Amino acid sequence: MKINFRYTLLFATLLIFSCQTVRHPYYGEAALGHTEFSPASSNSERIYSLYLLGDAGELDDTIAKTNFVMSAVRAALMKEGENSAVAYLGDNLYPKGLVKKDHPDRKRYEDVLLAELAVVEGTPAKAFFVPGNHDWNHYSKGGLKSIKRQADFIKDN
Repeated sequence: MKINFRYTLLFATLLIFSCQTVRHPYYGEAALGHTEFSPASSNSERIYSLYLLGDAGELDDTIAKTNFVMSAVRAALMKEGENSAVAYLGDNLYPKGLVKKDHPDRKRYEDVLLAELAVVEGTPAKAFFVPGNHDWNHYSKGGLKSIKRQADFIKDN
């Protein structure tokens, strides 16, 4: 069966244009003209502050052993009270979790974990670590051992 190229092109064009909308999105009255987001009004009391960090498994500056995002979160935590925490949402170490102690790159991995722990050091904030696929060694052989090594290192430091 021979399909005419013109009909195919016409159908594809109609299909693409049928997906567009000519209506503007609806915004509520309160959102119109709003330019600044403020999570809490100045007269409200903050109950708890939770900072979520994901994919923090590498350092931006390996000489100073810092990560710019972690530095910003630490600066914010210094102003927070005791009701604050940081949750690391996985991929805390790239590319395959915490390696064995005799591995040549072990020091580099430890530096990353120490930088993550330093975010809450000297503050009343707590740190929570959730392992990601890189921490689990991409769910391959040795992944569980890698997670256990990471957990032990965090507990010891």
